[in-house]
Amino acid sequence: MRLVRTLLAVLICATALISCTQVRPWERGYLARDEMAWQADSLEGALNDHIFF
Repeated sequence: MRLVRTLLAVLICATALISCTQVRPWERGYLARDEMAWQADSLEGALNDHIFF
């Protein structure tokens, strides 16, 4: 059981380290577009947060 926990911890740490990446300068413009935002309309997002909390 201890071996399984250790392997799981190593796997999680390795996945976390691999998933971190640098955003290249030419990709920043694409990622800054309104379509890429979590909530494209901040007023609608605030209203939904107020209603559904």
